[in-house]
Order: sequence, then C-alpha cells, then structure tokens
Amino acid sequence: MRNRVLNVLKFFLFVFLAPVVIAVSVSFGKEIQELPAELAENFFWGVAGYVILYLFLIKLKALFQFAQRLVFDLFRFSPAIGRVTQLILPFYAVLLMIVLYFKASLFKEIWIENYFVFLVGFTFAHHIVLVAQELYEEDAVILKPHYLLMMGLTYIANLSLVAGLLDLIYPRFSFLSFFDRSILTTQLIYTLGLEKIFAW
Repeated sequence: MRNRVLNVLKFFLFVFLAPVVIAVSVSFGKEIQELPAELAENFFWGVAGYVILYLFLIKLKALFQFAQRLVFDLFRFSPAIGRVTQLILPFYAVLLMIVLYFKASLFKEIWIENYFVFLVGFTFAHHIVLVAQELYEEDAVILKPHYLLMMGLTYIANLSLVAGLLDLIYPRFSFLSFFDRSILTTQLIYTLGLEKIFAW
C-alpha cells in the first residue's frame, strides 16, 4: 500500500514537473541560438548524431559505464552523493567544455572549436539517453513513476549545468537569461494549463 501511494505521488510530482522540463528545453534552445550559427548548429547536430547512432548502430554503453564508475569512485565516501553525481554530471561533455574554456590558449582554428562543440552535444545526448535507459530499466512499475520523476529532475539538472558552463565559455550565452526565460515559460504553461482545466 505504501509503495502504491509513493508511486502515485511520484507520478503527480512528474506531472507538476513536466512544464519545467518543457520550459528549460525551450529556453536552452533559444539561448544557444545567441551563439554563432555554426556553433549552435554543431551542438544540435551532435545531439542528433548520438540519437541516430543509438537507434540504428551502437549505444557506446561501455564508455558510459566507464564514466559512471569513475564518477562514483570519486565520491566513494558517500554512495548517495556518488549516485546523484552519476545522474547529473555528463562527464565527457564537462571535460570537453573545460577544454573549450581554455580554447584561446589551446587552439585558434574555428573548425577545431566547431568539432569540440559537436562533441559536447554528442556526449551530452550520450549521457542523457543512457541515464534514461538505466532509470527506465530500474523501474518495474508499469507507469514508470520513479523513472519519469527522476528523469525529469536529471534532465533539468544536466541542462542547467551545461547552460552554466556555456555561460562561462561564451559571453553571448547568458545563464541568467536562460534561467529567467525558463521561469517565465513555466509560469505561462501553468497558467494555460489551469485556464484549460477551469474552462471545463
């Protein structure tokens, strides 16, 4: 009985969280368009590239598992912190963005920067998709309430982290703008949703 109540609660929490997931996605998409067109396109092509690879060729799961073990080992003093960090830290994407942060002293060629941005999108998608698969397989309930809630929270945390790092790397990308737009879009979705409910 207790598990059923928790699962129902998780499902309704996800329903409440869903507008935030949509809002951060829209806000991130709009904010990244502030970057030079080539960089924005390469990021999205990187995301699409991994999704296509996952669906039709190979999942690169061994690379994912290696990063997960490494991250967990870094926080072995606290298994709980280690597990949370595994979910919210897109390891390879963060490493690549650290390189991009020092790009001025490491390389000058724009094609190299484009390549790194493509790989950031690719490895970000790699992390999100395989975390989603892992959480999905862990949830034995038909409606997957634990998966939906955890994946929603994980996605928001990952996208916010990437947005914060992009803010550090590129002056034209603003985390504050991303954050403000996310809040406004969330409020708009909630307002429209409530209007539809009460209109019935």
